[in-house]
Amino acid sequence: MTDYVVKPLDANTWDAFSRLVERHNGVFGGCWCTWFHTFHAEKTFTAEGNRTLKKRLVAEGGAHAALVFDGDEAVAWCQYITCIFVDKKYRRSGVTAAALRGAGYPHDTGGQKVSVLYNGTRSLYERAGFSYLRPKGKRNCVMRRVVP
Repeated sequence: MTDYVVKPLDANTWDAFSRLVERHNGVFGGCWCTWFHTFHAEKTFTAEGNRTLKKRLVAEGGAHAALVFDGDEAVAWCQYITCIFVDKKYRRSGVTAAALRGAGYPHDTGGQKVSVLYNGTRSLYERAGFSYLRPKGKRNCVMRRVVP
């Protein structure tokens, strides 16, 4: 398995992040991982507007994510708390676990396969050392990991 490197999303890694998102058409319909960042009034509801918003938030230090790199190429990110995204070419290769070192909000799928997740599964979090605390809504759950 490749040794992935995790770096913060900031002005220095913006271009790599941008290339990853652009390879996937803005991710989730052009969200650019802005949905959980802002209040409704700031949302643009367009892919280009979301890109501009995300770039501004990163420049201002208001967008926090762990980017996973394979060499110089960003192949995944974990938006602190809300989202994990992995490049199509890197899925099922351990990249999500590397991204999870940041933080995330898992789905409790009950062991069933799900085609699209914007974060990860409860079992993935458990393998990464997280403990199950409680359910949250219909399919999500709250988990915790104590970091020394």
